[in-house]
Amino acid sequence: MELLPDVLWLNLMVVVLYWVFDRTEDTERTREFVRRSTPMAARVINLSRYRVFRPIVRDAKGLIQDFILPTIGRTAVK
Repeated sequence: MELLPDVLWLNLMVVVLYWVFDRTEDTERTREFVRRSTPMAARVINLSRYRVFRPIVRDAKGLIQDFILPTIGRTAVK
């Protein structure tokens, strides 16, 4: 499946981004985020095996790459 590396990489980037901004003691919120988001990522990966769902996975991947990842590290303009 050609999308698997990209989906896994994007999931990792979201976790890292969340972790960077997590100020809870012992990164509790990041740990909870990973605990709850991992099953969802697994479902997305499983769905991406089926041709009917690949366009949805590609669209989600494109949105993350085009709008979320380019803004990492930028500050809000006021």
